[in-house]
Amino acid sequence: MLIGFLTPLEAEYKTFKRHKGSLCTGDEYTVQKCGVGEEAKYAAENLIKEGADLLVGWGVGGSMTRQLNTGDLLISSSFKDQRGGFFEFQTDFAELLNATLSKLQPKRVTILTVEKMVLNQRDKAKLMEKHLTPAVDMESVIIAQTAKKAFIPYICVRTICDEFEAKLPGFLDQSLKNNGEPNIPAVFRNVILNPSQVLPLFKLGWDFQRALRTLKQAASLLIV
Repeated sequence: MLIGFLTPLEAEYKTFKRHKGSLCTGDEYTVQKCGVGEEAKYAAENLIKEGADLLVGWGVGGSMTRQLNTGDLLISSSFKDQRGGFFEFQTDFAELLNATLSKLQPKRVTILTVEKMVLNQRDKAKLMEKHLTPAVDMESVIIAQTAKKAFIPYICVRTICDEFEAKLPGFLDQSLKNNGEPNIPAVFRNVILNPSQVLPLFKLGWDFQRALRTLKQAASLLIV
């Protein structure tokens, strides 16, 4: 079986030391960057054309509950969107992942895919109350839709980057490129205009690195 891993960002892509090879489950794998949001659809379609039998989202996500902390590992096979859509996939690979990554104490959750970044505690609380999902990302439902059309499963591995009470810079969503990578000139410009946001930005960078360390551990446990 060929497992296709999809990573939104370059930093998440780099958590794999090798981007093609064999997993400890006996399956072959390949890793591809997919960007954020709608861009993920095209990367998922490419992996399916290459013969992927199962797609795995791999990256960071946000917490909408105080029970999930930075660096926590999540495994999901069920996904919601803000319009009421729901996708769920039955696959033995989710159980294999859970067993293989047991050292990292993964949590099984349903993930909500959002259309734009959730930057404050108030908005997180509203989403949690409405959708009853403890974590968010920006790609899973898009990939899930693509996988469903191809009659293959999709599951997701996420590590928490921003906690429920994290104070994210208000300009963050305006300082990213279309593929989700930081637009450095825009970041510097916004920091100059909003110096009070330096500390939240530094904290976010620190938490992102903590989340990446969990992903690196997970990847090292999976790869032969």
